[in-house]
Amino acid sequence: MAALVSTPAAATIGGWGDAGANSASSSPVTVDGPVMFCVHDAQRDEVSILHGITEVMVTDRQLVARILAAAAIQA
Repeated sequence: MAALVSTPAAATIGGWGDAGANSASSSPVTVDGPVMFCVHDAQRDEVSILHGITEVMVTDRQLVARILAAAAIQA
């Protein structure tokens, strides 16, 4: 099951990435342009973060939970 969530241009996001990462402890990053999150496998906590032509794959249980909650999908 995949879910996509896009953030508005020039959004500010906290640090996501490693499992258990705490976005409050990371410095915010300003992003110009859309950012999309694709949950590839909710059971494995796999998420692709896409910005422009860049894709980063992360494993992050909290990020998956946030994306699925925002999309109103239960894993």
